Amino acid sequence: MRFAARWIVVVSLAAVAVATDVRPGWLGFGFRYHQGEAGRRGGTGWLLVEHVTDGGPASEAGLRVRDVIVRIDDKPSRFASDVAVLEWLSRVREGKRVTLTVRRADRTLRVTLLPRRMSDQQFLTWQRNFDLARRRARER
Repeated sequence: MRFAARWIVVVSLAAVAVATDVRPGWLGFGFRYHQGEAGRRGGTGWLLVEHVTDGGPASEAGLRVRDVIVRIDDKPSRFASDVAVLEWLSRVREGKRVTLTVRRADRTLRVTLLPRRMSDQQFLTWQRNFDLARRRARER
């Protein structure tokens, strides 16, 4: 019975964390950040789209796997690290549009996403990924 009591406490604490934390808007895509020349004055990086969730905001806006995001809300992708990208994305809010400038093959497109509310599971996954990125950054 002691094990069961501990499990309930853990689940309750996780539920409180989900209920109280401000969660970013869900965009519905996964990416890998390439810093490129972002560390140099005037340099930029890019985000390579690796996953687009069917029916999510990115999918509905027309974003595709292998698209290269070069600007976010008309600002170059100048992030010092993966953590800096995630910190910026953590400020995206449900219902506040995000416009991406995307390179696809030989074309440049503008794609506008309407972020949605993250589910509890999506938010917990977001938190775990953010924590993992922070730990990896400290190890470097």
